[in-house]
Amino acid sequence: MAAAVLAAGMVVGAGAPGAQAAGAVSAVRAPGEIVGRVTYVVDGDTVHVRVGSRIEKVRVIGVDTPELSKRQCFSTQAKAATTNLVAGKVVTLRADRTQGDRDRYHRLLRHVILPDRSSLAQRLIANGYGREYTYAKPYVGQSTFRSAQARAMKARRGVWSATCAKQGVGRPLTQAVTKPKPNAKPVAGRCTIKGNISSSGEKIYHLPGQRYYNATKITLNKGERWFCSTRDAQRAGWRPAKV
Repeated sequence: MAAAVLAAGMVVGAGAPGAQAAGAVSAVRAPGEIVGRVTYVVDGDTVHVRVGSRIEKVRVIGVDTPELSKRQCFSTQAKAATTNLVAGKVVTLRADRTQGDRDRYHRLLRHVILPDRSSLAQRLIANGYGREYTYAKPYVGQSTFRSAQARAMKARRGVWSATCAKQGVGRPLTQAVTKPKPNAKPVAGRCTIKGNISSSGEKIYHLPGQRYYNATKITLNKGERWFCSTRDAQRAGWRPAKV
């Protein structure tokens, strides 16, 4: 992705001047790009966009913001930041060949480019409103997003603040993770974390002591695997189990 597109403004309220003509909403800007007007902000990383005559639910690639439904630390601030950046504005939705077209909830998976041509995901990450999130395969711009996250972590912005850390939110790619039982016995040599692949193809890892750990079976010829640390699992593209 071009550096100009990914350039992150550190002030969330910044936006490009100029009118947004209604006729531009249905225009195709480049291969893999469409434009539309944001009609609703669900939370920090999900928005509704009017594209032509239809409304699309869009999941932003590369960022994971705290869950509003779980009242996680900084979730309301993340939604407010996204609202401030995109609500009512014309944005560019950019497809990424490394990612699927839609997720299991039938939301479009897209990079959301703001009117000033910066990336919504990177703006959120840089200001601590969300964490860098990689699903299955690295996406275009991943290294840039991770650099933005490193700076936010160092500055203890938002989800990386001491307040959020106490709630278990301030960790890369994880929500509050259940710790393994102290007496958990090593399996498959020395690693105890189960890297399962669901029927829908989603990669999920389970820690000893979690609800479905014992029921989860690992079939190596399906691509499932064991991990020795959550860091290894996340780097390989697995996400943590929610329960």
